[in-house]
Amino acid sequence: MAERRVTWSLGSGNSRMARGFCYLQIAVFGGMALVIAGSIVGLFALTLWSGNYRVLGLLVLLTLVGGPFSLLYLLPLLTDPEQRPPMPETWREFRRLSVGGTVVAATLGAVALVAAFAVGSPALLASMFVVLLAAFAAGKWLTSDGVLDPDVGSLTYADSEIDIDAITDVRRRDIGVYAVVTLSHDAGVGTPRWLVLPGTVADEVVPVLDRSAEDAEAADTQSLAATAALVALGLGTIAGGAGLAVLGRNADKPVALYWIAAWVVAVGCLFLWVAWIE
Repeated sequence: MAERRVTWSLGSGNSRMARGFCYLQIAVFGGMALVIAGSIVGLFALTLWSGNYRVLGLLVLLTLVGGPFSLLYLLPLLTDPEQRPPMPETWREFRRLSVGGTVVAATLGAVALVAAFAVGSPALLASMFVVLLAAFAAGKWLTSDGVLDPDVGSLTYADSEIDIDAITDVRRRDIGVYAVVTLSHDAGVGTPRWLVLPGTVADEVVPVLDRSAEDAEAADTQSLAATAALVALGLGTIAGGAGLAVLGRNADKPVALYWIAAWVVAVGCLFLWVAWIE
């Protein structure tokens, strides 16, 4: 092949949209952390105000030595850089965010979570999970390092390698400055089928993949039994989540059941999505 090697990097450092979805994830998780920390501080204040010093002493003891979130465990991590575990590579995009933006996102997330609990609306609580799942999915799609090497015959995307000779069909859809490239191949489950690329990169990558697909045989489809199993598992999981939501109507405190139901339904939708793309 005469085509040249193409490399690209897409993430929060060069994409406002990717950066926005990273802040959205921080809003959810950082908001949860602030709510938990605020609850602990409020519990200390309430105990001190009520004069219940036995409970206060127990809280102080737990704060000092009570597990992985105690000061005994956290202080060495904060004061000694050598004691800190390395940041996972999957978190590398969050290193590029500003401190101010991170604080603002976490604060707004905490306010939204408190408001959702205060209102107690199932739809509002479920929407928090939808936002979280959407932020994770979009953030993952908009964050990738890739290499197309026609001489080797490989495409590396999001740490997964695809043999371009196994690609049988390529479809491209432009959305703003991005291009969503859909691949059909027989590389198996877990191999990317959707690529999100900068438009200028797609202009070089897609023609190479098109030429490879023209010479490839049609991909073997996934077995009907595996697809049926995924669909049945997905529908069953969604039905279980719906059942939990129905039970929540008759519970004294339905909030916890609604949260669990939302997660169960989300997992069921994930099974259906895997069945569809495979």
